[in-house]
Amino acid sequence: MRHDFGRFAVALASCLVVAACEHMPGDQYGGSTVAAYGVGSNELPLMRTDAQSYERGASVHVQLVNRTGRPLLYNLCRSSLERVGSDGGWHAVTPMLSEFCTAELRSLTPGYAVDYAFKLDRVKDHGEYRIRTQLHDPRMRTNVEAVSNRFQVRRDD
Repeated sequence: MRHDFGRFAVALASCLVVAACEHMPGDQYGGSTVAAYGVGSNELPLMRTDAQSYERGASVHVQLVNRTGRPLLYNLCRSSLERVGSDGGWHAVTPMLSEFCTAELRSLTPGYAVDYAFKLDRVKDHGEYRIRTQLHDPRMRTNVEAVSNRFQVRRDD
């Protein structure tokens, strides 16, 4: 009996931790609308940053909102940071937002958001940046890309 209670307590705690990560979208993210690849822009995931400009080494807070009608699987740690090049194209600066990422995918309920923060400590150049992430729709068995608003990394003065 004691052993069953222990398993129940661990399962309940796990559910509470996951529930604490997912929340209704907030207004602290004033980023512009996302460009994402897929169908109808009103049904696409929205990814935005908390500011339009950062200094190198600053913390960037990203919010991903699931505006689709179905759960999506994600791992924001595995998102890439991209910089616009002199050719006008986007080029990956870092393949992952953190040096150490786990491989698990988490589920994001329709209409809910998840936040992620990372430091711009590996950014060497000022310029225009964005974040790109892969989402998986298990029901449709397809991947969707979400791209954040553009933001500036300022020069050191």
